[in-house]
Amino acid sequence: MSEPWTLIELDQDRVAPFGAVSGRVRALDVDPAAIRAGEILVLWYTEGKGDMDSQVVHGEPMDVRAGVEQTFRVQLPGLPISYLGHLLKIHWVVRVRLDMHRGRDIVTDKEFEMAASLDSGSD
Repeated sequence: MSEPWTLIELDQDRVAPFGAVSGRVRALDVDPAAIRAGEILVLWYTEGKGDMDSQVVHGEPMDVRAGVEQTFRVQLPGLPISYLGHLLKIHWVVRVRLDMHRGRDIVTDKEFEMAASLDSGSD
């Protein structure tokens, strides 16, 4: 059996503050006996100048049986909004983590944007 991996599908890639991010996750090529636990997280983190900061805003257990689709819907806070500046970036992600009995955990991120305005910008 090859290395386990996860698939994250989002219903939308841009979400308003106080909106909800939703989608589906699946573990693939998985031997459930090799996994201690799985979890779905929604979090933001910073990168750039200074110390990295992050906060998990939601976490729930994941069904790690191969191919089983699990849906999620998470109400988001109002801040921080996504930002891609020169010195600082703020990223929002849905993260799936498979806690393996042996070896390193398997972590998959799917980024989405928390945007103050969901307008396309085309007037």
